[in-house]
Amino acid sequence: DILLGGDNAVVIALACRNLPPKQRTQGIIYGTIGAIVLRVILIAFALALLAVPYLKLVGAALLLWIGVQLLQPEGDDDHNINPSDKLWGAVKTVIVADLVMSVSLEVIWPNVRGKHVDVPKFAVIGYGKLGGKELGYGSDLDIVCLYDDTYSEANVLYAKLVRKLISWLSTKTAQGEVYDIDTALRPNGNAGLLVTSMNAFEDYQVQRGSNTAWTWEHQAMTRARCIFAAPQLAERFEEIRHRVLKADRDPQSLKVEILAMRERVRHAHRIPPDRFDVKHSPGGMVDVEFAVQYLVLSHASRHTDLMPNIGNIALLVAAERAGLLPTGVGHAAAAAYRELRRAQHLARLDEKTPQIELDALQNEQSAVKALWMAVFS
Repeated sequence: DILLGGDNAVVIALACRNLPPKQRTQGIIYGTIGAIVLRVILIAFALALLAVPYLKLVGAALLLWIGVQLLQPEGDDDHNINPSDKLWGAVKTVIVADLVMSVSLEVIWPNVRGKHVDVPKFAVIGYGKLGGKELGYGSDLDIVCLYDDTYSEANVLYAKLVRKLISWLSTKTAQGEVYDIDTALRPNGNAGLLVTSMNAFEDYQVQRGSNTAWTWEHQAMTRARCIFAAPQLAERFEEIRHRVLKADRDPQSLKVEILAMRERVRHAHRIPPDRFDVKHSPGGMVDVEFAVQYLVLSHASRHTDLMPNIGNIALLVAAERAGLLPTGVGHAAAAAYRELRRAQHLARLDEKTPQIELDALQNEQSAVKALWMAVFS
């Protein structure tokens, strides 16, 4: 639960951004310490409270009142986190936001009807920007939910838990939606089960049986990480992920499949000819991500530095250090990717499309195109 809170770093940044430099550092430190202490206290306190007779009836009445309040219109249309120019105001913003995020699973599971254990044998896997620790303003949360439980009704129980979790995290309030949750990366996509057993997930990913993962799903695994799980489930997921990344692959066949997927993504995002989309245009962020995914899937078995989920920038540097990229190409592409992300963040904050003048960011476009040629030519 403490590790899950790491993805609220953007909240800390927003809350403290108007503080003077010295107080900004103090706000980040105090907010982080406060959030961790709060979580430790909260877990014990919540379990004790849920044992109090009739407390759930009181909670239901409060939820009814909250629901009525959420339906009331508000005049303020600002959907952003408000910065504070006072140190303790910023710390309060961080702790309150962290508190709201941390209670979800702790409160939902005790209220799942028919539960048979106090602690769920359950894991939430983050993919995409969440998995790669690159959440931006307005990013959705790509998650896959797994369980490792032999109970006869486990699939039904954990499906209830996931539905409640998604409902909580995607709540629409007068201030907007909390998060946009995407579960399409689960085995078999939207046609698959909402929650999957760990055994079935392993068979699917390591190509056992007739129902197995596509190459693009293995591309997604390069950025997957365990967000919430009991330690033994987290370890097992990492074992599965390592097996997927180290699997023997024909480099040429892998290259053909990844290039075909890149073309499908390109055709799905039409861009005006006089504009450069920092994410989807040739020389944009997606080109960097696909190049890194190819490098990991084709070389991780021999270059273990590519195995950890350390982010695209660090992986590009590692690939150049391993001799998989020409000197300077990895570092230049890493710097370009950082600048492209910055441009995307600014556009999102201004509620604008991340499409800019075609001749803007020319050095960054050239660096990404050089990476693409080095990997796929």
